[in-house]
Formats: sequence, structure tokens, C-alpha cells
Amino acid sequence: MLPFTSVQSGSGPDLPSAPKRISCELALCVGIALMALSVVLVAKSDLGFSTIDLFYYSLWQIFPQLSFGTWANLFHVIFLAILILLMRRIKLAYVFTFVVAFGAGRLIDLYTFLLAPLPSGTLVGRILYFLAGFLTIVIGLSVTICCRLPIYPFDYFTREVSQHFGIPFKYLRTSLDLFLLFASLALGWFVIGGFPGLGGGTIVFALFVGISANQFMRGIRKRFVFTPTFRFSRYVIDAEDEEVKL
Repeated sequence: MLPFTSVQSGSGPDLPSAPKRISCELALCVGIALMALSVVLVAKSDLGFSTIDLFYYSLWQIFPQLSFGTWANLFHVIFLAILILLMRRIKLAYVFTFVVAFGAGRLIDLYTFLLAPLPSGTLVGRILYFLAGFLTIVIGLSVTICCRLPIYPFDYFTREVSQHFGIPFKYLRTSLDLFLLFASLALGWFVIGGFPGLGGGTIVFALFVGISANQFMRGIRKRFVFTPTFRFSRYVIDAEDEEVKL
């Protein structure tokens, strides 16, 4: 199957254009590449971590015996464990999410190296980096959620819970972001004695990532249909609930 093909549903000037078929695997690669780029752009802006990064960064401040990357992995493991308890089953897709996370980590390293020479000293430059990072994470998250393949463990948790319980994605994602934000604030206030990594950008992420991604997903669903190209992908796609509730 080609990465891009059209679904022929009819013809004529009064009929809406047919959605295009896109390879699930291609969409996953594009989405993960954008989300990895977002991490580097937001870090370069120095206007505050995302709510997810802020939470395990706070844990790293409390327990520096474990590396920042180790806390990130533990964070995702915990959410996958919660997902297993909620769903009462284990799927091959759960393991594949860590393969995706590992690949994203290597992309983050690559983007960090490539973008290192770019200046970021002025406030205007930092704001531009943040806006670019916010836009890329919203687009990347929207594409990966819609592609139906396993994605980042935390995002996969959000997608599966939204599907299983019929919770609209924007409400679930925003609620989780706010929970992580308040948990980080509590750790900072009662344990750390400060709020390292917290900035105005963190608040923007908490309030608007879920809502913005929800709107992008509506547009994606109207224009594209995601289908697997490789046989292996069919084993990690859940055929029961293929779309999250928007």
C-alpha cells in the first residue's frame, strides 16, 4: 500500500472530497519526529517545562540518585501499570510503546545537537521557540493519537482510557496535565523548597495542549484515514475502539 492514496467515495461537484488514506507507520514517524522536536524547542525557550517533564524533573530533584531519564522511564512504566489494571489485560502494544519512546529519545538527542548553534538569548527569540514548540507538539500529538499505532506510554494511556471509558480526549488530557502540574507544585512547596522548571509555558501546556490537539484531530479525521502498511502493525492495533472520543 502506498503511504498516500485516495478513498473513492463518489464524484461530482456537489460531493465532498474523499479522505486520503495515509500509512499508519508514516503518520507515527512524522508525529514522533514533531513531538521530539517540540521537546528541544521548548527547552531552548527556557519558559517552563511541559507538565509531564516538570513532574519527573521534580522527582529527579528529590531523588538525584536516579538519572532524569530513569525517572522519565519510571513515570511511563507507572502509567502503563495503571492502564493494565484499568483494562485488566496486557497487549503487545504496551511493550511497543517503549520502543517508540526509545526512538523518540534518540531523536531528541539529534535535534539537541542540530539546534545547539541557534541563538536564544532575547525574550522575543525565546517566545518564538516556545510557540514553535507548542505548535509542533499539538500537531505531533494529534497525528500520533489518530494513527492508531502504539505511541508514547503516557499518550497511549490517555488514548486507551479515552476510548475505553468514552471520555472526551480534551477533558481527559487537560485533567491529567492539571493533575501533574498540581502534583509538581506540591512537591516543590513541601519537599523541594522551590519550583525548578516551572514557568509560564508550563501553565500554557497544562491548559491548552489537550484542547488544541482535540481541534487538530477533528480536522485530521475529516481529511485522512489511517491504514497499516506492514503486517506486523495489524497485531498492535486495537480493532475494537479505533478512535478516541473528541
